[in-house]
Amino acid sequence: MRKIAFTTGHDSVKKVMLYECSDGVYVFGYDCLQDTSSISDYIQNTVEDAEDFCKTEYKIDSNNWILIADPIDNCQHDFILPTRVKGKENGKPEWGHFQTLVENRWVDIGTSDKTQSFGGMTVNERLFVSGLIDEFDKSKISDKTKAKQILRSLQVDEPSIELIIK
Repeated sequence: MRKIAFTTGHDSVKKVMLYECSDGVYVFGYDCLQDTSSISDYIQNTVEDAEDFCKTEYKIDSNNWILIADPIDNCQHDFILPTRVKGKENGKPEWGHFQTLVENRWVDIGTSDKTQSFGGMTVNERLFVSGLIDEFDKSKISDKTKAKQILRSLQVDEPSIELIIK
């Protein structure tokens, strides 16, 4: 199980991801809005403990969480889109250099300036930068409530949300 939420009013953490695995539940913190590696991680025993921690630390309510797909094998757990460390598959990892899966091909991705605001971005840019584009595309077809939740999390206004979802 993985889910993310965006924070409001927190100086250093802009979004949080929960990742449940056999070790417990990781709480990944990010200092920007785009899909990238986390700047912090904490381990909690249960999802409930992790959610309580996030409610206290980041003011994230239970209805702010967006369920996302689990990572595919050999991919980073803290990225939303399938992402791996370049070269790790052949035993020569280039730490800090990543590749993402695009149309069944691994493509190098660059690290860019950190996105601190969605202001001035189109909806598609927000979906792409956040890494939620695939989740949105799937939910627009099968779960319109989740699709609306994703758009609200990306600060899309309600009239636009209604037009997009129709």
